[in-house]
Amino acid sequence: MNRINSIFYIAIVALFISCEKEIPFDGEIKEPKLVINSLFNDQDSFTIQVSRSLPVIDKAELKLISEANLQLFNENNELIGKLTETTTGVYHLPGFLPEAQKSYTIKASHERYDAVQATDKLPAQPVIVKVDTVLIPSTNEWDSKFRIEVTIDDPSETSNYYMVQLMKAEAKWETVDTTDYYWRPIYLTTNDPFTANFNSSDNVQGEKLLFQDAGFNGKKHTYGFSTEYYNVLNRWQEPGFPTAIQLRVYAISEAVFRYFESASRYESAKYDPFATPVQVYSNVEGGFGIFGGASSTVAIIKE
Repeated sequence: MNRINSIFYIAIVALFISCEKEIPFDGEIKEPKLVINSLFNDQDSFTIQVSRSLPVIDKAELKLISEANLQLFNENNELIGKLTETTTGVYHLPGFLPEAQKSYTIKASHERYDAVQATDKLPAQPVIVKVDTVLIPSTNEWDSKFRIEVTIDDPSETSNYYMVQLMKAEAKWETVDTTDYYWRPIYLTTNDPFTANFNSSDNVQGEKLLFQDAGFNGKKHTYGFSTEYYNVLNRWQEPGFPTAIQLRVYAISEAVFRYFESASRYESAKYDPFATPVQVYSNVEGGFGIFGGASSTVAIIKE
């Protein structure tokens, strides 16, 4: 599975499973529909997961769909290739890398379900001008903060959407192989007013932060956020294992932005009995899911 897909794969699947069970029952039993999920980038070939939705009164587990027919088309509606199933419900198109600023359409069909399709464009990689870090000390080390400010050069031609993550290399549980580690997202806080779901009375928090260029289109913008200082310490890391910290800045399509923005509101609302119900955004015609482009630029905070 590609790098960007692997970061968000579980989150995407979990949200579409859970949100399907939150659709109010209107007296009509809905027919199951295909659900396709993929975040594609210019560094990896296409990988797409296919599952099915459930009738609103069905509490069974959602399942992945085998033997689906998936075809990828370019923006001229020319067939690029047919995806092959590599594991149950996961389809791959080897040998083809998406190009920035190009649009792609995925068409999926199965003998038991209506056909679905989705189209999205791959943004160009974001341009990072500089990255500054500062330790904000406290008398109690556990209260100290680590702040990062990243300046991006925003293109003026279109509306642009961004996402940032701070990733930490950590050893896998009970492993002695120093090459066997994974990237864990670090919890972040920001008060930048261009952040999705920003509220002037409170900070926005999460493992990923979304923002758009509505207030700085075509200009340089410095986006600041912080985390607890202990999150970037490596004093508990086993000797010989990497201690790297990476800042990942993503240029994401509007569809990806709307998906993660609505998913965040959904997660905030689902435990609040007084909250307005939230529908997680989908750009799949005839079904559910997200098919979206995301390009990343990585800055090394600590090697």
